Amino acid sequence: MSTLPHWRTDTPFADINDPALTEAIQQLDAHLGTTTALFDRHHVTKHDVPPVVAPAVVEDVLQHMAAMSERARTINAYIYSFVSINSRDSVAQARLSELRQRLVKLSQLGTRLTAWAGTLDVAALVSQSRIIETHRFMLEEAARRATHQMSPEAEALSAALNVSGG
Repeated sequence: MSTLPHWRTDTPFADINDPALTEAIQQLDAHLGTTTALFDRHHVTKHDVPPVVAPAVVEDVLQHMAAMSERARTINAYIYSFVSINSRDSVAQARLSELRQRLVKLSQLGTRLTAWAGTLDVAALVSQSRIIETHRFMLEEAARRATHQMSPEAEALSAALNVSGG
């Protein structure tokens, strides 16, 4: 008789109750706060008139979002591995619910970034920065998607209502 496959779930955290997982979620919270403040400080949102933005600001925004998105993906994949194995695992479901609240905030920041990218002169910024050059495709796609966005308020509401839909 053959043995069933077994998923290894001890990386990057020891288990679903690992204090390091709790700490990673708390760090994600802190990073969300820092990034929200950065977005507010640099007016990362939809503009009627294209803003003049220094390449260093765009680099900072992109690097914050990339780092935070990577953290969120790692945590989400780890927690979801438990939920997908056993959907009745109440601890894993609670952790996923806890994370989803943060993912709403991340989605709202992503929506703001998309709207902002739609107002930037991407070609000019790319010519001034290698970091921005590495994000060129994302910025161009965001600019294209920005033309189909609702108002910032409606987009924020949409992201908040999507929490249960995953």
